Amino acid sequence: MRNRVIALIAALALLSGCVATSATLHCSVQVDSIGRNDGKKSYVLLPGNHGVSPQDMQYLEFAEYVKRVLKKQGFVEAGTSNQARIAIFLRYGIGDPKTHHYTYTVPTFGQTGTQTTTNAWASGSFGGFASYQSRTTPTYGITGTQTYTGSYVTYTRYIILEAIDLDVYNSNQTIQPVWKTKIVSTGSSGDLRAVFPIILAASQYHIGRNTESIIDLDISGDDPRIDEIKGFAFTESSGSSYGNRINSRKTLEKYSDDADEEESEDEDLDDEDE
Repeated sequence: MRNRVIALIAALALLSGCVATSATLHCSVQVDSIGRNDGKKSYVLLPGNHGVSPQDMQYLEFAEYVKRVLKKQGFVEAGTSNQARIAIFLRYGIGDPKTHHYTYTVPTFGQTGTQTTTNAWASGSFGGFASYQSRTTPTYGITGTQTYTGSYVTYTRYIILEAIDLDVYNSNQTIQPVWKTKIVSTGSSGDLRAVFPIILAASQYHIGRNTESIIDLDISGDDPRIDEIKGFAFTESSGSSYGNRINSRKTLEKYSDDADEEESEDEDLDDEDE
């Protein structure tokens, strides 16, 4: 019993670590969506990447995020493909790392010379004598510049959602596009699983619509819309968007306490048997 509790606590700690890592991300996103609004909302979601099956684990994870976004936009997942009016293909990926080099200069400071200050004053009853004292002090300022070089790596992450008209296809086997939404983000993270829900959350209100141009968006990893996409919905009882995870933690702690009490009772019974 205790080993099972420890395993559950370890799993919860790992989940919390993943969330903390995502929260440090900040993404700039570009959305380009084009299409016609024909009112067809019943859909079936399919993988669009070559060689990816509907049972692929990464696809299933991303598909759940997309389905939650589509539901918020009024789309309804059909029970079967025969009931769907449109088929939405989900493509995603990440480009090869690209190294960027840069050069910059900074000023250097040091001694630039000296400055002499002379003080004079009169001495004697009628000021007949004069005394002088000179003091030399160094002066400081910019003496030149120093050049430095550096580099950083970026990745291009993308999500493409493309809908085709199933009514037309079932009628004459013609592929008729309905809408296409392209989401692109370039940044330092090469972890597509961490970035996918973030850039999807930023662009969710433009999916399936006509943006008429490329739209620039920004989103941070702690935006509450990301938790909604991941299934951690806001509830009044929780008091925050992390309520479900907090409540789960409390339940797990209670489960652990109950297990300790149960184990203690078992030990008492063993003592009585002896």
